[in-house]
Amino acid sequence: MTPYFRQIPVDQVDTSTFPAGAKTPSDASFGVALNLAMVREVGMELTGDANWNPSSHGVLTTSIDDGLVTVCFVPSGMPPQNVAVHMFRLGHFKEGIDFLEFVIREHPSNADVLYNLGLAYNETGRFEEAVQRLGRAGEMRPLQADIWVAQGLAYFKLGKMEMAERAQRQALAIEPANMRALKNLGAVLSEQKKHREALPLLQQVLAANPDDLRSALGVSMNVAMMGLEASIEELDLAQDVVKKLIAKAAGSDIATAAKEVSSQLAQTRMRVNAAGESKVRGDVVIYMTEALLRMGKMPPEERNKLILEVAQITSGGVSINDPSSDYAVPSLGESFTGLQLMSMLYAGIQQVRPEVDIGIDFSREYAIAQARVLGKH
Repeated sequence: MTPYFRQIPVDQVDTSTFPAGAKTPSDASFGVALNLAMVREVGMELTGDANWNPSSHGVLTTSIDDGLVTVCFVPSGMPPQNVAVHMFRLGHFKEGIDFLEFVIREHPSNADVLYNLGLAYNETGRFEEAVQRLGRAGEMRPLQADIWVAQGLAYFKLGKMEMAERAQRQALAIEPANMRALKNLGAVLSEQKKHREALPLLQQVLAANPDDLRSALGVSMNVAMMGLEASIEELDLAQDVVKKLIAKAAGSDIATAAKEVSSQLAQTRMRVNAAGESKVRGDVVIYMTEALLRMGKMPPEERNKLILEVAQITSGGVSINDPSSDYAVPSLGESFTGLQLMSMLYAGIQQVRPEVDIGIDFSREYAIAQARVLGKH
């Protein structure tokens, strides 16, 4: 038998069948009449029999609080949290949360109810309330790792990173192999820009479930955010991962994110190859200087057409770290490497629409190239 839960304002209760002396809440017999009416209503809903005996199947409760009538039926042997889970599965989150709050008022020390209430608040974006309920549950059951995991998630959503980190570490102190805690802690550390510390945690989660596309994306994103701190091996491995993600998750939000990460990784890989502490690419400076000189000899309309043509070619993606890459530009009758093409595009965009972000930062190289061109005139 399924559970039942409903809340209605007392002034909306149908009292047409109530006895004459039990029509309003102030009448002494109103509570009895209300309970009998609810027994019939719940019986018809659950069994098709208005004359059923609720006590043979579970516990039915009817109460009035602050002008609200609450009707609740819990089947025999079903824990309150399972009643709420049943409601959540039906998409009735508000009713499920209201039910758990109703139960916790009656049984304030029920850690299972508090925990599930916290999960529900997390699911519905009510993170402050989640922290409160999960905090109480944690006080009662300090050694239940999942409570700390859920509380850490709530703190993360609230932007309280130190509290989120502390909660996830507490979960791992209790249960070192808790994958959700490992994943969440990795995300917290990454958000705090502790990317080197986050990486082995995220890699451990991925190793446990190599088919999890979001975990794979998380590892690659973390490496991309490490920037020049990442090793060449880490950058290349992450790039291999995102290439597979783009193929496996084609057309999804994961593939879109993976393409952005791929671009970041390629740029970092390019910078790693640059000599000197400034990490300025001398070859890019040369390519940009050539592009600026070429475009400087063109009428504005011809230059703009070239920039649009190059933008269309690069929109499909180009490899900036492969010197053997070859991309033809028909209007020029020439072919260029991916790095040459992106250098040309960056230089062109800076000439006509400098506010546009093409997904790559060549600002240092452009400044040097522009100075060289101006020095030639």
